[in-house]
Amino acid sequence: MTVVALALALGLMLTSWRLFDATGTALRGGVLTINAGFALWYWLPALNVLVIGYTGAGSFAVPATAAASAVWLVLSYHVAALAGCRGLQRWSTPDLEPAAAPPPLTLLASAILASSVALVFVRFPSSHLALQILTGTASARDHLTFFNRSSGAVESLTKLWEILNLWAALFVLAAAAGTRRLLAPSALLTAAAIVAGFLGSGTRSVLLMAIFTVAAAVALRPSATGQPRPPRTGIAALAALAALATLAATALAGRFKDGIVKVFADTLLVNTDMFSETAFVLARFPGYAPHQVTDFMLTPLTFLLPRFAGFAKSTPEHLIAYNRVRAGYDIVNGQGNVFPGIVGDFQMVFGGIAGGVLFALFIVAVLGAIDLLGRALAPGTTRRAWQVAVFAFVLVSIRDIQGSLVLVMLAGLVLAWLVQRPWRHA
Repeated sequence: MTVVALALALGLMLTSWRLFDATGTALRGGVLTINAGFALWYWLPALNVLVIGYTGAGSFAVPATAAASAVWLVLSYHVAALAGCRGLQRWSTPDLEPAAAPPPLTLLASAILASSVALVFVRFPSSHLALQILTGTASARDHLTFFNRSSGAVESLTKLWEILNLWAALFVLAAAAGTRRLLAPSALLTAAAIVAGFLGSGTRSVLLMAIFTVAAAVALRPSATGQPRPPRTGIAALAALAALATLAATALAGRFKDGIVKVFADTLLVNTDMFSETAFVLARFPGYAPHQVTDFMLTPLTFLLPRFAGFAKSTPEHLIAYNRVRAGYDIVNGQGNVFPGIVGDFQMVFGGIAGGVLFALFIVAVLGAIDLLGRALAPGTTRRAWQVAVFAFVLVSIRDIQGSLVLVMLAGLVLAWLVQRPWRHA
């Protein structure tokens, strides 16, 4: 029966996109993001756990009965999310797509690259070490200490800088991909900034978000009819892009001390495995109910409510319990963390049918906010690029809700509005 659930999930992803052809970018992009997120964090790992059986660093066994239950639970949440999108469809209208060139973003891309490099030198005060990290000869992971709470205002502001810099890079990348200019100077500078951000953090999600941004921008861009012809591709641009890809791949293989094939297998089947985490929730937390849910509900606002500014926040109760049982981590005062995934989150906090319904409402609220806020921007390249960059953070939120989700919506909206001012029809 688990294979039936996997087949239904595949059919759902292949057919649901067509149901939203005549809707606006916010809703079509939301459906694309939901399907991509469930495929990445749940269905590929489920296929591995239930069929393939590949094991890598971080793999752990879950009871077969829990895995069999988890596959149907995940499918119900996936259906609930798409049903929520269907409910939004009546308020969604197709975007107007003026045939205009995108705003020139080379200056912004240059600033983003400079900011990315500066961030590495701030994070690693040794210039020699910073240069090693930027050239891929040293791994940032070997020299960083990851605590679950910032030690003070400086650390919090550095993290905020990193998040906003990443969003800005994704915004420029989305604008380039959406206008068939992936080899333009602005796109290449932005790609370099993203690679620098990955090298400086050692976090694979940076690369995953960039790949998704390009794919989503291409999928959501309007018909080529009436659009300006992109510039011709040069050998130098192709060589630069190939060099950046090689640097990122080499750094990945070097960080994990494994061949690149194994690194990719671990990335797609093990490191992204929220399916096993969901099965663990069902096996070890049956009937779990937290005493209060406010802290979890405030998660998307985390970076708007910093402790150094006097806001009182607590780690969601279910995450404390999950980390203690799953890995023995003290998520409040110590290092290291594991997440139950967004399905596990809603299952632990709300349980049963309520979890699926509230998850669908969460998706509706996020997509509704993207649609409404996006209307502050003129239709076209800038609005679509803003939406795609936000969708990249929604993609990662399907793994675990990002505390920066609302922040990037609002701060990104200001940046996009400033970018579009001289080019009202871009």
